[in-house]
Amino acid sequence: MFVGQFQFTLDTKKRLVIPSKFRNFFPQGETEIGVYVSVNRIEHNNSISNCLAIYPEAAWKEHTDWIAKAAQEKEEVRWYMRKLASDTEFCKVDAQWRIVVPLRLITSADLKRDIMITGAINHIEVWGLEKWKELSGWLKEHSTDFEKFIYRSS
Repeated sequence: MFVGQFQFTLDTKKRLVIPSKFRNFFPQGETEIGVYVSVNRIEHNNSISNCLAIYPEAAWKEHTDWIAKAAQEKEEVRWYMRKLASDTEFCKVDAQWRIVVPLRLITSADLKRDIMITGAINHIEVWGLEKWKELSGWLKEHSTDFEKFIYRSS
């Protein structure tokens, strides 16, 4: 499971490093590891923020299988599936656990040099540092409300 947060910087070649604590959640012994990188749109506080979502292959398959199943029932989900597929790239992870992120994804996620890499249980999120500071403050302020919703509905 991906948990925690790590402040990093994108280098001049637009590479980001997968934090060492996250590396144990990738298949061991494979000579080539790849990840699926997409843009997540998050609504909060009456605004929309974008971040990168990085999925190991198994988690990506589980995520897209779930969407594909829902797409059999609803046209809106089929449209979402098209958008998700077109806004996602498969990226190789190099020997130093770096990923070269395509510029169009970096631009869509509004990433600058300073970034925050956070765990999101089954995937990793990459936020612009300033956006993350804003969002994490909002999360702390509203976490009690979220907990009440979760535990009341289960």
